[in-house]
Amino acid sequence: MAGKRHTAAFVVGSMAGGLVGAVVALWKTPQSGPELRAQLTAATDPNNPENALPRHSSKALEVIEGLLAPVVGVELGKTANGSGPVAPISIPPAV
Repeated sequence: MAGKRHTAAFVVGSMAGGLVGAVVALWKTPQSGPELRAQLTAATDPNNPENALPRHSSKALEVIEGLLAPVVGVELGKTANGSGPVAPISIPPAV
């Protein structure tokens, strides 16, 4: 008998907690659905110049390679077993 009361209390408490959580989430949401979708679309648009990744100079890459080569044991652009060069990665120029 005691187990059934605990189970019922758990179910009722879970339902009440879910309901309260849903109400608070809807109440505290700063934007409507269409506004949020528009903001997310603009933030993930690859043609938006504000979303462009920063480009690093080759000098910066040389410094990084010089610092990491002894740790990793492989030079940038070479394979670990020395079988040949790695296919180059093409990075589009910054706009």
